[in-house]
Amino acid sequence: MTRIRFSLTEAAAVNLHVYDAAGRLVRRLLHGEVCARGDNATVWNGRDDANRQVAAGVYFCRLEAGGNEAVTRITLVK
Repeated sequence: MTRIRFSLTEAAAVNLHVYDAAGRLVRRLLHGEVCARGDNATVWNGRDDANRQVAAGVYFCRLEAGGNEAVTRITLVK
């Protein structure tokens, strides 16, 4: 399990998705949920959208909010 933290300058609808190294969508953590201004966090339990455990490796988190986008790399270790 990992906690993914992000900060917003204003409240906004947020999309936070996890992709594998090949660019395939693995998990939709937040999809259009409105998050408050300031510090926010959500947890990824290492499972895909079908609730299957994913393999250890490198994944990418893509955050879209308020017209902005950010991508960060995470490593899932078992």
